[in-house]
Amino acid sequence: MPYALTWEPPNGACRTFTGLVTSRDLIDALVELTSARQFDDLRYSISIFAGVTGLETDRSTLEDMAAIDYGAYAWNARFVSAIVAEQKLVAQLLSRFEGLTVSRIPRQLFTNEADARAWIASVLSGGQPAIAQAARGAVAP
Repeated sequence: MPYALTWEPPNGACRTFTGLVTSRDLIDALVELTSARQFDDLRYSISIFAGVTGLETDRSTLEDMAAIDYGAYAWNARFVSAIVAEQKLVAQLLSRFEGLTVSRIPRQLFTNEADARAWIASVLSGGQPAIAQAARGAVAP
């Protein structure tokens, strides 16, 4: 399996992707996260793409993910999402996804996990996502 989901008590989740990640893998990872009982209390999720060697996706997959994302936000609007990746391909994928989703989940892309976790801590403690983004070196998609 090209991803692993780890629940981080008391209210977080981390998905780590490796190798070649397909459309099915992305959908499966999103469905597993959003359909879990723990999702009701989720405050943050981190998606780490550091070990990814390639992404195989299409517009249809991104549209499906945007629909799931919208439903997730309607169910639980209290969580934030950090994505960790150095690959330009992931940044491009995120940009295309953001163009399709209508949810308001605060979401940022980072080049390392430490900055992603610092941003999450700042946002969850009442900080502003845009300020945290500038201060923590987030990268634009």
